[in-house]
Amino acid sequence: MKSLKNKWLWSIMCLLTILALSPVHAQIVEPEQQTTKFVDPEQEDTTKATVAKMYSDLEFLKRIKINGYLQFQYQHADTTGESAIGGDFPAGVDQRFSVRRGRLKVTYEKENAKVVFETDLTERGLRIVDAYFQITEKKF
Repeated sequence: MKSLKNKWLWSIMCLLTILALSPVHAQIVEPEQQTTKFVDPEQEDTTKATVAKMYSDLEFLKRIKINGYLQFQYQHADTTGESAIGGDFPAGVDQRFSVRRGRLKVTYEKENAKVVFETDLTERGLRIVDAYFQITEKKF
């Protein structure tokens, strides 16, 4: 046990000696390596262009409205393969989830124009309920 302690102590002493004798380089920059950035005042400022682009994107997104709803239905049968309101259960199945009603409506409005697209989504498929384009003339 004593020899094991001596080995650990010897290892730690060697490691500390190596660390103490290794060269240390401070973070000093030589004068020839120092560079100064000069900003040309005539150079175009891209901040204004970036903000203008972000503002136009935000205005576009504020004109879009998305709304809708989903109504789920859970059915449980007494026996497998039973006939029910939503159709026959498959063989070996006595419970299921289904989408009774599902609507998704997307509206885009800009000044005097409006576009509406509304769909009905159920387990039976997807169908278009409403789709129209409306222009309002404010002059007359």
